[in-house]
Amino acid sequence: MKQLKILALVTLVFTGLQSATAQIEKGFVRMEITDVQTDNEQMQAMAGMFKGSFTEVYFNKEKAYTNLNMMNGMNVTQVLVDRKTDKSIMLMSIMGQKMQINMSEEELKEMQSGSPDADINYEHFRDETKDILGFTCHKVKIAGQNAGSADMTIWVTDKIKSDAHISNGIQMDALGGFPLEYVISVGGQLEMTMTATDFKKDFDEKVFNVDTAGYKVMTMDEFMQSMGGMGGF
Repeated sequence: MKQLKILALVTLVFTGLQSATAQIEKGFVRMEITDVQTDNEQMQAMAGMFKGSFTEVYFNKEKAYTNLNMMNGMNVTQVLVDRKTDKSIMLMSIMGQKMQINMSEEELKEMQSGSPDADINYEHFRDETKDILGFTCHKVKIAGQNAGSADMTIWVTDKIKSDAHISNGIQMDALGGFPLEYVISVGGQLEMTMTATDFKKDFDEKVFNVDTAGYKVMTMDEFMQSMGGMGGF
């Protein structure tokens, strides 16, 4: 199921990008998919469903919470990182299947780092800038050399720092800041743009009280095996 593989890859990239702590010690960022392009007839229906998808990121000194809602709720991923306890929770609801993965800090970093053999190229264009929500961003192009990998153009601000990793071997420290817009191209078949549409320095910290009722608890290995059974990865 090629479409589901692409969906799984996009989910991991988006989630990894947003699971971050910023130099600004407390804040909220909302990002939305603002454009979807495809020339593949089989992908056109899915492309339409991606529109309206969004990611919300909440963070303070000790915790970071990411809520990724794609395809009108068909695919919802939540990640809660607690740096005080070095424990993380990932909740995934994909087409009715609900999974909870409890991770240590090492397991989270391993998931976001991807394969150590991944060949990823970073190219910074610091003379190319754009303003996003009042932040000056420069362009970074990221290309994966492995077949089926995603290529990205990311607009990064160095006013918001992050110590987190990006999925599939992409490192936040290589970006030199926090991404406020990115274009992801998956296998040349699907191109999506996600842009920050709101930034606030304050929010209700009750958002960190994540509801885990109804989710099946599993290890990361069990989760990866279940994704393989669904046609992912």
